[in-house]
Amino acid sequence: MQKISILGCGWTGMPLAKKLKQLGFEVKGSTTTLAKIDDMQAHHIESFLIDITQQLWDKRFFDCDQLIITVPPSRQPQVYQDTVTQALASLHSTTRVILLSSISVYAQNQDEVDEDSPLKAVDESSICQVEQQVRSQSNTFCMVRLGGLMGYDRTLTTYFSKKDTVHDRPVNYIHRDDVIQFLLRLIQDSNLNHNVYNLVAPMHPTTQEIYQGIAPDDAKRIQWIPTTNKKVTSKYMPKDFVYHYPNPKHMFGEQSVLSKSK
Repeated sequence: MQKISILGCGWTGMPLAKKLKQLGFEVKGSTTTLAKIDDMQAHHIESFLIDITQQLWDKRFFDCDQLIITVPPSRQPQVYQDTVTQALASLHSTTRVILLSSISVYAQNQDEVDEDSPLKAVDESSICQVEQQVRSQSNTFCMVRLGGLMGYDRTLTTYFSKKDTVHDRPVNYIHRDDVIQFLLRLIQDSNLNHNVYNLVAPMHPTTQEIYQGIAPDDAKRIQWIPTTNKKVTSKYMPKDFVYHYPNPKHMFGEQSVLSKSK
């Protein structure tokens, strides 16, 4: 069975690691937080402290068949870039790299985009820079450009309950269960060999439509400002991929699909 290393066992990486372990893979997980080590070890995931800012770097972690990079880029862009740069330099030449990227890489002023649409200039986006690094330094790679991650503790009430005005626009969301479902298939299915996939729910209701369904009273309080937004689609997602949550209106229930299947 293949060896899988997950760089960043956080909100997405940890449930992915657990599912891979259940499937019999040899799984290594990294964290920058000592407190998360016990959780990984409890699920028999080989755990490593990897933190470039603290010179915590263990090359044994990078001895793998596939490296999944789930590190979030937004908080510290330079640290994100430096971490990916050193990670790529630590790999065997045969290691496949799967990067969780973002649909934010697409250039503005486009009504609809797919994987072949124009991107922002590299100097405009740290994520674009990291994608370029992966392309140039990896022999085998795949970028999965995610829409806005939703599900479990991520709900619009968290973002909107204290706001008086909110932009009302079509959304490009994806539920975490669908991210993990697709990654599991990508890791195992050699026929999925395209270098870029957009992973976004196929339906695009507006923010107001979703919020009216989950918090109807609070939705009446908010002033909604009609706003345009690009629609993100995919040319390359397999036609037989079945989303657990094709409609973002249904992403905010009490319990999600993968948690029910534990």
